[in-house]
Amino acid sequence: MFGSIFLASIIQFGEVKGCSDPSIELLEEFKTEIVYLDNTPELFPKGTIKIAASMPPICQVVNSQIEVEFDIDNHGNIVNYKVISNIPKRVHSKAIKKSLMRTPVYKSAWGLKNNKVLVNYIQYESKTIQAN
Repeated sequence: MFGSIFLASIIQFGEVKGCSDPSIELLEEFKTEIVYLDNTPELFPKGTIKIAASMPPICQVVNSQIEVEFDIDNHGNIVNYKVISNIPKRVHSKAIKKSLMRTPVYKSAWGLKNNKVLVNYIQYESKTIQAN
């Protein structure tokens, strides 16, 4: 978990990066990271959430961060899905919701209420050097 928190601290969310931006490092394969919040147990098997968002306009990539809350019914379906925060607003939110709804959850999570997760969808990594 600390790795995810550290990674999020060096990655910028919600910024549109252009081709002429010297700090851009476009990833060969975009990353999806899930951080479980407020004592939410691990719900999804690692590596199973694959976001298929449409590419933004040419030479622009955006890292998105969305916090959501939802319940899981007794059949393993996500219900009562609610967006808590989204940076940037409405960017990739439909693709993230679609991916979460299609991803199977662990059977032990069936019937759990008030689950909160933070989804980081990363298209580029910041090359900004952090001060020690």
